[in-house]
Amino acid sequence: MRNILSLGLVIILFLSCTIKHIANSKSASNEATTFKSTLRDVSDSIPYYLCDEYYAFTIRPNTKNIDSLYHGLFVCTKETFVNRQDSSVVDTIYNYSHKNNIIKIYKSFYSGDLLLLFDVMDSNFEINSNIKPGISKAEFIKKFNIQSLHKDTVDIGNIERTDVIRFYFKHDILRRIYYEPYID
Repeated sequence: MRNILSLGLVIILFLSCTIKHIANSKSASNEATTFKSTLRDVSDSIPYYLCDEYYAFTIRPNTKNIDSLYHGLFVCTKETFVNRQDSSVVDTIYNYSHKNNIIKIYKSFYSGDLLLLFDVMDSNFEINSNIKPGISKAEFIKKFNIQSLHKDTVDIGNIERTDVIRFYFKHDILRRIYYEPYID
C-alpha cells in the first residue's frame, strides 16, 4: 500500500512539473505565433483580411473567466431576457463595464455563455497571442503577416464574415478592439 501511495505521489509531482512547463512554453510561443492573412477587399475604405486560423486560437470571454481574470475591475449589471425558444426560461445578459471597456455576455439556460459584444480600449484585455490595445501597428502587421497597412482601421475575420474583429489604430498604436459576433 505504501509503495502505491509513493508511486502516486511521484506521478502527481511529475504531472505538476509537466503542466507548468507546458503553460510556460505556451505563453512564450504565444508571443511568437503568427497568422497568415490575405487581403480580401477594401469596402468602406476599411481593409478586410481573411484569417480563418486566428479564430481557432481566439479565447472567448465568459462570465466565469471575466470574474476570475478581472476580479473587481468591472462593474457588472444584469438584464433578464425571456428565452425566445422557451418562454418559460429567463436568461440573463451580463453587461461588464470599466471606463471605455464593455463586454456583454448572454447567459443562456440551454447553450451557456454567448459573447454579444467585446469593445475594449484598455491594455488589460488581451484577446489572443498578445493582441491587445497598446501594441504597435508594426507588431500587429508582423503578427498577421500583413504586407503593409496604411489605414487606421482594419477588419480581420473568417471567410463567411460571421466573425470579424475590427482594430482601430491611432498614431500607429492599437487603441481599440471591437468585436460583435454574428449569432444565429
